[in-house]
Amino acid sequence: MTIDGLLDSFYTDLILVKRDSEQTAQTYKTSSKEFLNWCLNEKIKLKNVTVQNLMYYIVKRKTEGSKSLTLAKDISGMRSFGEYLVRKQIWSENLFLQLDKPKETRAIPKVLSIEQIDELLSDIDKTTPLGIRDDALFELIYSCGLRISEACDLLIANVHMEERLILVHGKGDKERLIPFGQQAYDKITIYLNEVRPLLTKGKSVPQLFVNYKGIGISRKGVWK
Repeated sequence: MTIDGLLDSFYTDLILVKRDSEQTAQTYKTSSKEFLNWCLNEKIKLKNVTVQNLMYYIVKRKTEGSKSLTLAKDISGMRSFGEYLVRKQIWSENLFLQLDKPKETRAIPKVLSIEQIDELLSDIDKTTPLGIRDDALFELIYSCGLRISEACDLLIANVHMEERLILVHGKGDKERLIPFGQQAYDKITIYLNEVRPLLTKGKSVPQLFVNYKGIGISRKGVWK
């Protein structure tokens, strides 16, 4: 089936089966068409697409200037397209579900109020190297909605500063691509430039956040 034929079939499915509006169906079709054209240019067959391919596609869109709101809408459309591909047995699972939608605002855990988070961050002694590290660590945790373990396991190779995206390995070894905001960017930049080199002392350490010994920080070590 050609790309146009597949997209027309997808559009019809949205209207007749999913009962979406014509506007929604057209939006989802357009988002999916852009992705399929990218696959065609990259010579990637639809049946061979991987999660890594999807993440690279989103990062590429981000670096080309796509806004978070636009990407969030496109991911919604592609998730619907992925569901369609599963029902048509082209994919065995909906890979698009492993992509997190970019958010304009910070994701704050419900167990803490904004005031409590501000108080926690303000209590950190930012005059010490470990305090600067903790400031960056907790800012990233709360701005991205990370688990403590996810922040501890975050690899420096999976932190894309220019694109302001992190690749997180969560439960079940699932990967998520999550954007972070300006405050997290500023604090991580200071940590990377001024503090991390002092702690690692030239050692090659894969984890982004390290302890006073210059090795990857543990979940238990976060609260010391």
